[in-house]
Amino acid sequence: MDVFKNNKRSGCGSGESSLTDESGSSFGLAQHAQTKTVHKRKRESEKGGKTEEIKIKKKRPNHFVAIRVSDPAIHLAIKGFQDAVLKENEKLKPALIPLLSLHITMAVMHLDETTIKIAQDALEKCKDKISRALQAVNHKLIFSGVGNFNNQIVFVKLQEQQQIDCLKNINSVIKKAFEEDEICLTDKKEYNPHLTLIKKRSFRKDEIKKVYESYLDKYFGVESVKEVHLYRMGPKEDGSYECVSTITCCNDSHMGENKSCKIRSRA
Repeated sequence: MDVFKNNKRSGCGSGESSLTDESGSSFGLAQHAQTKTVHKRKRESEKGGKTEEIKIKKKRPNHFVAIRVSDPAIHLAIKGFQDAVLKENEKLKPALIPLLSLHITMAVMHLDETTIKIAQDALEKCKDKISRALQAVNHKLIFSGVGNFNNQIVFVKLQEQQQIDCLKNINSVIKKAFEEDEICLTDKKEYNPHLTLIKKRSFRKDEIKKVYESYLDKYFGVESVKEVHLYRMGPKEDGSYECVSTITCCNDSHMGENKSCKIRSRA
């Protein structure tokens, strides 16, 4: 594993932007296409008290922490949903999330070659707290029902409030650990865990409801959560994401002979 030297870190107030990922989050990834934006700030010049505008480039997110959803039964149910969607509207095919990309986004950030090792270490520091949080829901997430965010994101809901609270707790743990190491998360909105199925820049209000109206109460299945990953954005040809680091959160009852949490890094 390559070890990167930490020469200089920029703090969380260094002009990084609040950007959303697939969920609109709020958080969810294959990410919304984001345009480059700049933030204008006025400053006083040393001569004559004149003001001038300087442009500060916002850093676009390029990595995210996520729980992968890989249960075969869930994939089969989602494939059935997506096939039904395409039967009604083939034009939505580019908006469908590939099965290999299915995940729940936990945090989104901008990393470079200097800060990626710091992020790996920060994720490792979270593993015990994440494992304890998952134990509260027996390491299981139940997916049932379909909804949408802002007429852009169609997603599967978590069935139980306890599981939603668990993921919000994990999000807080990750956020605290990363920001303590001066890795700034780029999504400042309230965290709403969900599993994205379709992502489109804009649906008509009547159109989006037709997409999933027969799946409002559909049961999709149960995911057993064993790992949390740090991914690099930009899906590969098969629709999956490049994994930079993985923590395996396990206990006696769910992981057999493995009795500790481990981390695997791919730098």
